[in-house]
Amino acid sequence: MKNNKFLLIFVILAIVSVGLFFGIKGLIIQRNPVETIDHDEHEETADHEGHGHNEDIVSLTDEALELAGIKSDIAKIGRINKIIEFPGEIGFNEDKVVHITPRFGGVASKVLKKLGDYVNKNEELAIVESNESMSSYTLRAPMSGWIIEKHISNGEFVGEEESIYVIANLSDVWVNLSVYPKDAEYIRLKQKVKLECIGKDIKAEGVISYISRSYSDDTRRLTARVVLHNPEGKWNPGMFVKAIIAVESAEDKVVVVNNAIQIVNQKPAVFVVVSKNEFEPVNVVVGERGEELVEIISTEIKPGDRYVSEGAFEIKAHLVTSSLGAHAGHGH
Repeated sequence: MKNNKFLLIFVILAIVSVGLFFGIKGLIIQRNPVETIDHDEHEETADHEGHGHNEDIVSLTDEALELAGIKSDIAKIGRINKIIEFPGEIGFNEDKVVHITPRFGGVASKVLKKLGDYVNKNEELAIVESNESMSSYTLRAPMSGWIIEKHISNGEFVGEEESIYVIANLSDVWVNLSVYPKDAEYIRLKQKVKLECIGKDIKAEGVISYISRSYSDDTRRLTARVVLHNPEGKWNPGMFVKAIIAVESAEDKVVVVNNAIQIVNQKPAVFVVVSKNEFEPVNVVVGERGEELVEIISTEIKPGDRYVSEGAFEIKAHLVTSSLGAHAGHGH
């Protein structure tokens, strides 16, 4: 009887041991798979929610819209008006520069004018004693202007082919502008030009009267010329100038206002109007820029799309602020 009791106790202990063994083994086998699945599902859900299509949409109240001065416009087909600047230099009007040579070779018996003098038309310049006739004759100024070169002295022999005076009329001057190849398409005759002197507060306006047909061998640039009236003599040859020309793009483009372009996630973007109070940033590729409009090259913005034309920076500020708040609320 005693042996049966021990046998029964042994069987019960064996059954309990086997049960505990398989129970613990089951727990070990199941624990890791359950944790891995839960972890993966959490990551997938978080990833999906964190990159939703509408995550960057900014919602503003009517009061916030008014305070921010939000205004919208429609993307249009148009042309870009922009400002191009060209370097230039003042030169003599070569049509009003004369070289004076003696009619006959001889000796300069009297030199009446010096370098830098202003002379009037028909004014005496020098007296030359001719070797041929042994008589004297007077050289006179063929036009009014400034003596910019002088190659004659008293008692000096002067030949018939020698230029003894050079006179320039500076009532108007040439402004020679250097045009780079990339800007050549924008330049045309009779185009208005604003001129600013480098180093002096002098400004003027003129029109292009000449464009060279070939590029310079030295500078690889075209020359565009403005004939500038200079009655007061403010503009002197040798001065450097900056020319400012307003030009228009040659082709129609999809355009929005400059203020619409904002940098979002380190890329240019335009805020598209989703609804009255909702705005979504759309990344774009920007092309040519003008004074007021900018070209949109990419197809994300099409003609007729409504976008934020004023107040885009304020909307961007709301977007950045909300993004920082969301990030701070999910600390790691």
